[in-house]
Amino acid sequence: MKKAIIPLLMLLLLLVSMQSACAEQVSLVSIWNNFVCPNCGTKTMPDYDSTHHWLYCPTCKLEHYASCHYTACTDTVFCTVCNASGVHFDFLEHGEDIPQQDELYHWYQCSDCGSLSLRELHTSEDGSDVCSGCGLSEGIYITSDAHHYRYGFNSSGHWLVCIDCNEVLTEGPHTANCDYPNYCTICNAAGALVNIPEEALHHTYLFTITADSHSGVCRDCGKSTGTEAHYRSCTSPTAVCEGCGTKNAAGISIQHGRISHSLQDALYCSSLCWSCFDTLAPVRHDLDSTNTCRQCQMMIGDMDWSNTFDEQDILILLQSLAGWDVSPFVALCDTGNDGRIDPIDVEYVLLLHAVFEPIL
Repeated sequence: MKKAIIPLLMLLLLLVSMQSACAEQVSLVSIWNNFVCPNCGTKTMPDYDSTHHWLYCPTCKLEHYASCHYTACTDTVFCTVCNASGVHFDFLEHGEDIPQQDELYHWYQCSDCGSLSLRELHTSEDGSDVCSGCGLSEGIYITSDAHHYRYGFNSSGHWLVCIDCNEVLTEGPHTANCDYPNYCTICNAAGALVNIPEEALHHTYLFTITADSHSGVCRDCGKSTGTEAHYRSCTSPTAVCEGCGTKNAAGISIQHGRISHSLQDALYCSSLCWSCFDTLAPVRHDLDSTNTCRQCQMMIGDMDWSNTFDEQDILILLQSLAGWDVSPFVALCDTGNDGRIDPIDVEYVLLLHAVFEPIL
């Protein structure tokens, strides 16, 4: 019966067998147009109406393999099997479902057209911090029955806010890809509200890799990274370059996190990384117009900590030079990091503050 929906299994088996018999891969439409009647061997004639397609045998007068029209997400105009257009499609065929997630939701994204499906809030059946829907815990928020969150946003960023009590959960800057710089990939804000500087856009780089360096070109916008030495963070347990992913890169450099500076002597600051807690190589003072270091905040030569260099500091320097134990802050004048003040130290400080011509 033409209107009956015959199960697709038999049809699909026939399609697979015909495809495997061909030396080259052919389309479903081509296979559909070249069937023969399983009853008498006559080549069938494809036919269809607004809801179904089938194969008609002109000899037996029989109709075979009647089924509903369907189409693919990459071409929603024509039936995948019979190539009919302007008909009713019973379902849309998508590509592979790629799991995706953000702080609040998990969902699937079609690998062919990018459409989203099965978008759900992260939930936990056992009260843990692991989502029972997607199995993730890192960087997500398990929604409770007491709150219902949505994204709020302005030109500088976005946040999760409860639509019932206005509690703000998290805040963060907009994030965008280089090919759509005015569309936030997290909160979906678009247009003039998404003002992301070019250097903060996300790029997808294709890398050219050598033994000790890499260079990348963004596949979407063509931006180049230039040639960079391989590097990794100071807390990384393995020697994998965080720029290009090269393992055991030769001569890989280490990038430290937040670094604090303290006074070492009159020439250098001591440096400490607060990520790995390693003591780093000393760095030269970065002095402003008052000879105060912008890094360790110490004024060179300010022996009495008065935030100014004056006659009292000069007197303390000269008394220290004469052997008096007059100040615990020797490092503010000590250029040799030897724990004492000598004529070279005094001359350096006086010249630094342009108080006198060299006197020693």
